[in-house]
Amino acid sequence: MKETHNFLILLSYFGMEFNGSAYQKDNDNTVENKLLENLYKLELIDNYDTPLSRVSRTDKGVSARINGINLRLNIKYENVPIFEIEKKYVKELKKKLKNIHIHDIKHVSNTFDARLNCIQRTYVYFFINKNYNIEKMKKAAKLFRIRPPGYHIADENGLLLYSFKFNDYKYNNHVNNKIFLNVMNKYIQSTMLLVSLCHPLKLENKNEDFFENLDDEDIKNDVIHNNMIKEINKK
Repeated sequence: MKETHNFLILLSYFGMEFNGSAYQKDNDNTVENKLLENLYKLELIDNYDTPLSRVSRTDKGVSARINGINLRLNIKYENVPIFEIEKKYVKELKKKLKNIHIHDIKHVSNTFDARLNCIQRTYVYFFINKNYNIEKMKKAAKLFRIRPPGYHIADENGLLLYSFKFNDYKYNNHVNNKIFLNVMNKYIQSTMLLVSLCHPLKLENKNEDFFENLDDEDIKNDVIHNNMIKEINKK
């Protein structure tokens, strides 16, 4: 029986070249598919359905400056210190992968789980700045704020930079934890942009419908977004 150990793989990838990051049985052009394919070729895993856990999954076209995946890898080298094995695996994988960069591979405990043991995630969005109201967005971001503040919004050379950092254990009381855990950053992203885009409506009365000029009824009736708007419009 082969000896296996739990390893954490730290990687970056250029998302435009992939159909998302998570493994898909019917689509081999994902980050995890390519990673598993090459781990198999290197005889570090015995099959493609090797269980793994990732810090975060990303959609098609989304890049990651740093992400983490842990899984059990075969120990190919006998009588070699674990730190040397880590270096060998990094070197071997780097030669195989395209548009995926391996930063490091670390031996971790058997109980380590990249998703469950991650205590902080940072998401960064870039948009061409078409008169977004940055001050309004900053005000909205405070409603999601952790301590210390975990957001950054600014205009950098004509690009709207929006980054949001959150800790899984320290949510602001304004946010429903159960819902927040399920939708994570997607609600934050859409709310922030809606706040900015809707601001030019210049409501005469705070009780007016903030989304009256939007066609998306699902957004208009969304409880989370409506509660956000109430908080933003408070004196």
